Amino acid sequence: MGRTRGFTQAEGARAAQSRKANIAARRASPLRRNFMDAPNWRRLASGREVILPAWGVPPTPGAMERWLKKLGMSVPAYLEWAGERTLKDFAAANSLWPLRAWVGCLLEQEAA
Repeated sequence: MGRTRGFTQAEGARAAQSRKANIAARRASPLRRNFMDAPNWRRLASGREVILPAWGVPPTPGAMERWLKKLGMSVPAYLEWAGERTLKDFAAANSLWPLRAWVGCLLEQEAA
C-alpha cells in the first residue's frame, strides 16, 4: 500500500494563509444573508446529505451546473422551471443572492 505524503511546513502555512484569505473574502461579501427560509434549507440539505455552499459564494454558471448535477437535476429542466434562458440569467437578475440561497431554492422545489 502506498502512503500519502503529508504537507511540508511551508505547504501547510500556504494552505492556512489561503484559507484565511478565502474566509475573509466571503465575510466581506455584499451578498445577502438574511433569508427566512435558511433553516429550512439546512434541514433539506441535511436530508440530502449535502453541505450548503458558504454564504459569501456567488452563483456562477459553473457552480450552478455542479450543484444541479449533484442534486440530480438537468440544466434544461432547471431553465424551464425557472423561466430562464441561461444559468447566467439568475445571477444577473439576483445580483445580491449567494449560491447558498439558490441551492436552497432548488432543494425546496425538489421537496415540493
